[in-house]
Amino acid sequence: MLPWAIAASRGRSNQGTIGILNLLLGWSLIGWIVTLVMACQAHTPLIGVPVAGYAAPALAAPAGWYPSPTGGQEYWDGVRWTGHRAP
Repeated sequence: MLPWAIAASRGRSNQGTIGILNLLLGWSLIGWIVTLVMACQAHTPLIGVPVAGYAAPALAAPAGWYPSPTGGQEYWDGVRWTGHRAP
């Protein structure tokens, strides 16, 4: 159960999966090595996945009037162009 203990001590999000695989396949050398590799891999955060209680940083420009490529200005509502134009 060493791979599971490593995953648990490193705070891996998949430590339950590693524990189950280690329990079921750890008796074979290949299964034990696979779970050990899974436990020792670097953390890869998921990008773009919403987390409860966490506000993602705003990537878009705030709402307001912006220069239009065709001349004048166009209103951006923070999500999309509204079609409202000013000379």
